[in-house]
Amino acid sequence: MKFTVSRVTLATLIGVVGACAGDPTGTFNPDEAYESVTIAIEVAPTGVACVQVTAAVAGQTVTQNLGVAAGASTLKLALGVLPAGKGTFSGKAFAAACSSVTSTTTADWVADAVSADVRTGVALTVPLVFRQMAGATVSADFRRTATAISAICQNTMAVLSDGSVRVWGYLAGSSQLTPAAFAPFASLGAVKQITGNCGTAYAVTTAGKLYSAPLSATGTATLVAGIANVDSVSVGALHVCAKTAAKEAYCWGGNGLGQVGDGSTATRTVPFRVWGSGVQQVKVGAYFSCALLDAGTVSCWGNLMGATITTPTAMANTAGAKQLAMGHYSALAVRADGQVLGWGPNDHGELGNGATSPVAQPTAISGLAGASYVALSGGDGGNFNIRFGCAVVAGSLRCWGNNSSGQLGTGNGIDAATPVVVPGLTDVVQVEAGVEHACALTRAGDVKCWGGNSRGTVGDGTTTYRFTPTPVRL
Repeated sequence: MKFTVSRVTLATLIGVVGACAGDPTGTFNPDEAYESVTIAIEVAPTGVACVQVTAAVAGQTVTQNLGVAAGASTLKLALGVLPAGKGTFSGKAFAAACSSVTSTTTADWVADAVSADVRTGVALTVPLVFRQMAGATVSADFRRTATAISAICQNTMAVLSDGSVRVWGYLAGSSQLTPAAFAPFASLGAVKQITGNCGTAYAVTTAGKLYSAPLSATGTATLVAGIANVDSVSVGALHVCAKTAAKEAYCWGGNGLGQVGDGSTATRTVPFRVWGSGVQQVKVGAYFSCALLDAGTVSCWGNLMGATITTPTAMANTAGAKQLAMGHYSALAVRADGQVLGWGPNDHGELGNGATSPVAQPTAISGLAGASYVALSGGDGGNFNIRFGCAVVAGSLRCWGNNSSGQLGTGNGIDAATPVVVPGLTDVVQVEAGVEHACALTRAGDVKCWGGNSRGTVGDGTTTYRFTPTPVRL
């Protein structure tokens, strides 16, 4: 019998650090390595009926047969939980159905055993090459990974690589101490962005739909009407703004300070188109909004330095901006040259310029040259007095401002008037700031959080405040 298996990929091996399903305490267990694997297999022409994979790690062995239905492209192989340690992975393939395959059945195709050192928290790829199968490989990744994160008030959310959503922290009167599926978003399909404020979460799907749901362990998501082909969303204390794939900016909700941008202070219950084209990004603070335009300039509206501005107003000195972050009333912008600009009341030192005096126009902040991403706390309407910010600089992280709960990640509770390096972080691509905690996402998809943890916002299974970055098992 002749056939070709063009690719066999062990694509996702879930779970690394922290509690597994069988750990009722919810605490870290460094001996637990992973929970399950997904194998994607392509067969042309049809011929393989059964694939068998064996994993042997630290004296424990799991073998499972995986039936290949005609035309199937993705199948799941559950290997259970294996300990960390040195081990081997091997594979067999059969023309016979799995129902007739036993431990003594002679394989039609064999992959020699490959040694692997399974370490908690470390991604691992194990290549299995099946003889007589052109280009066949098996790859394993020993953890769930995230593509985006959001620190919302007293909780944290993450979008996983499969488009599902995890949440931990405060949920409508209860505390979720470790990441769990967010039930209201479970049936939305693939999600690409999540955010929210202290009471409501929002999700943008890959299909361009925008949903909202209460920050609760239960509940139902509601499709936001009046806007389509949504690309991203940002949420303030009382209002919401979203950007569409057509580069439009829409806002709605509470408007007492002009933050919707429609020229009035009347509440808008449906999305209002503030900008018709040319918007790269729209971000909101607690009571104001800003749009980054194609030209690299920034326009803002709402409560700006205590004044109520009801329509977009161009901000000076923002040429070349590429990313925005909004706090309670202050704002940051990263320019294409890596310079960070800040403006706003700055009454709690949230701009990191060594002062607590107002900054009326966007002004460069020292110590952040080469920055690629910035975040400010308070944009969700959280605690008015706890303000801090962070910036990704060449893959490392620098934070500043209030540090009463360890949210600067520096190992102590000492405030920092200017940016300080956060130890223990490399290859960071995104950082987000909640009320009194922060989280970072690395290029590899790992998440670390630190700071206030009374509601489980750090996600390590405890309510102990963490003063340094702590791994989160997704």
